[in-house]
Amino acid sequence: MLAIPNVLAHGKSYKHSFTKKCDVHKLYAKLHAKSSFDRFFVHHLRNSKH
Repeated sequence: MLAIPNVLAHGKSYKHSFTKKCDVHKLYAKLHAKSSFDRFFVHHLRNSKH
């Protein structure tokens, strides 16, 4: 509920910060997906060597 007064008070600046948050989430999702893939790949390589 705190977001509503922020929208009324800040308008554009709130939208800007919201967009930044979305970008951060996208970036985090990409990094997380990559690290998960890397971990899976390394694990798979280790298992295939034995």
